[in-house]
Amino acid sequence: MKGFKGKIALGLAVTLVFSGISYQGKEQKSVEAAEEYQLVWSDEFDGTSLNDSNWNIEVNGNGGGNNELQYYTNRTQNIEVSNGTLKIHALKEKYGNKNYTSGRITTQNKKIFKFGRIEAKMKLPRFKGAWPAFWMLGNNISSVGWPKCGEMDIMEAINEENNVYANLHWYHSDHNADTQGTAYNVGDRTAWHTYAMEWDANTTKFYVDNILYQTYDISDSNFSEFRKEQFIIFNLAIGGIWPGYNIDDTAFPSKSTMEVDYVRVYQKQEETTTAYEGPTVSVNQDSVKEFKGAWTPFFGSSINWIESKGSITQNSTTDLSAGYTANITDAGHVAGDSIWSVQGNLENIPFYAGNTYTFKVTLLSNVDKKVFVKVTDEDQSVMAGEILDLKANIPYNYTTQVEIPSDFDSTVSLKFGLGKTEGDTIDDNSALTVKVSNVSFNTTALIPDPAYQPMTETKTQSTNLPTKNETTIKQEVITKDEAATKQEVTTKDGGVSKDEVTTGTEKTAALQKSTEEDQAGEFLKKCGTAKIKVSVKKKSAKKIKITLKKALKAVDGYEVRVYKTRKNARKNKKVFVKARTKKNTKSFKISHKKLKNKKKLFLRVRGYKKIGKKIIFSKKWSVTKKVKIK
Repeated sequence: MKGFKGKIALGLAVTLVFSGISYQGKEQKSVEAAEEYQLVWSDEFDGTSLNDSNWNIEVNGNGGGNNELQYYTNRTQNIEVSNGTLKIHALKEKYGNKNYTSGRITTQNKKIFKFGRIEAKMKLPRFKGAWPAFWMLGNNISSVGWPKCGEMDIMEAINEENNVYANLHWYHSDHNADTQGTAYNVGDRTAWHTYAMEWDANTTKFYVDNILYQTYDISDSNFSEFRKEQFIIFNLAIGGIWPGYNIDDTAFPSKSTMEVDYVRVYQKQEETTTAYEGPTVSVNQDSVKEFKGAWTPFFGSSINWIESKGSITQNSTTDLSAGYTANITDAGHVAGDSIWSVQGNLENIPFYAGNTYTFKVTLLSNVDKKVFVKVTDEDQSVMAGEILDLKANIPYNYTTQVEIPSDFDSTVSLKFGLGKTEGDTIDDNSALTVKVSNVSFNTTALIPDPAYQPMTETKTQSTNLPTKNETTIKQEVITKDEAATKQEVTTKDGGVSKDEVTTGTEKTAALQKSTEEDQAGEFLKKCGTAKIKVSVKKKSAKKIKITLKKALKAVDGYEVRVYKTRKNARKNKKVFVKARTKKNTKSFKISHKKLKNKKKLFLRVRGYKKIGKKIIFSKKWSVTKKVKIK
């Protein structure tokens, strides 16, 4: 809703029925969820007024950030609940400093959601100047602003079109970003239609009447805004940057109502997980102070890039948070991203996934200078950051928030681009000094209690049975004839029950099974997680070399899975190549005909052990590593 929408191409819709969610007209509303979803919240608008435990009513004439022409009020003339529906009426009337009034309601700080299916059944007005919308904003908008909060437009429509649109807006590096998606023609938008979005950590899918017409991949770290809680908004704007200012005043009031039958939120039930469920402790972590490495300098050369010269000196030999001083004798010249021809970085700092970090730094330059400060993952995707405009000899105190998703399996680095860039007033190949200081990357995180010792179950056995250790070397051997006569047949009442008859062979098999289960449990507890490095030594050989920092405990070997995308690796879907070693070794290679002509792949490793006839795999995979094969 906020921000101008660019030209959008029409596309072909794909049919996908969300079979479990249905409605049966105005008289009877069905609130039935598909098996994988459950209804977690809804407003059926069955009362005579808006439920203020669900909704806020906005009152302002600020134009919604789009230079819109209406004044939003809390009057029943503009916002009405009756006969089982919500009605937002836009009226032509003088109010405040505007010539039109309308309504906008939100669930901010009252009903907020992260992931699920968000759906509403609506009738939309259609006339020149109309801009009805059903959308969501990040609940942190008050602290981070737009677009850093993230915006998801489930349905927008403008003017006299029967098209509806679904778009995303977010903050990407040093600029605002938005999708340019597919429009969908609903036939008659003034009739009842359902509009929905299915949203998880990796995708957003948009539907009209259960027909999927738009999908966006949001798995990249640039889309971190969409892995946070959002609130719901309904509004009817009049005019603005997108629909324009040619308003059909004859549409008021007969054609200027947006009607909502219901809004519902469904979410998937939690899957069974092997995640840690013990007690946690709260810790304060400053990743910079915990880091055991050093500030890493980089200066470009005429061989590999734009030539630059100088040195980087740490401000303290013991405290990395004191930063460094870059004495640049040659800042290079402008050419593309030449700002990165001089760098001072902290690479692969520690972090706790699933937490939001506050990144702070102070920068001081002896000349006017643009610098790029950013936080990246191992693929150089920007997790946070922007270009800062430093003024000579004036400290610049920079602060930003960095959310690290709970399923994040990459690395985190702090990077500073100091080379000459477009907009700098210094001459080519100039000298300058930049001081970086007061560096912190801090969070308060809940982590597993390191003092916690889980209880282990102790099994007792009948005295007439061998112990667990004995079963591995001393098994009771009987013939078929003996098996027919050597049985335990006495029940509590002295009778014989076929269900309770256990032969010696069955007894041994049960003990063997119990032993194998115990061995598997011990293996899973001790195995640990593989820490790996990958490389391609001989590109022509199409072999990937994998090196473990240390071999895992008690494993018989390792399984490697290779994927085409990091998203597939995270979900363990569409495995491209799978290989397994036959022994526990710290270094091994895999090769496969499928590796041919693949530029970039992602792989991960886990240990396994053969116990009896079963292969038991370790619970946790290594972090996902990227490898390039040319």
